[in-house]
Amino acid sequence: MGQIYIGRWASFTSVATGTVREPLQEFRQERQPTEAELVLAGSAVRAVEEIFRLDKPLLYARIDLILDENGRPVVLELEICEPSLNLPFSSGSAERFAEAIKNRIC
Repeated sequence: MGQIYIGRWASFTSVATGTVREPLQEFRQERQPTEAELVLAGSAVRAVEEIFRLDKPLLYARIDLILDENGRPVVLELEICEPSLNLPFSSGSAERFAEAIKNRIC
């Protein structure tokens, strides 16, 4: 499971099949995160903002989560720079990201 996190809005995508080498777009679908996933993702993003002493929240970060042996989400990877932004995998994400950029610079 992975997360596309734009501003303070989040939506998740999950890969139903495929491999790490071949995460085919047609196997990804939007889904709602669990409360535990949201809490963990929010904590991860806040940690990055603290480490880098940012005075404004990140506009984009992707947090990849996996479940541990007890079924709890853990962070596998956190990216704050992503060439594709994974926008096709979350409905409305392009609009939210454009609005966040507009609000940041205007």
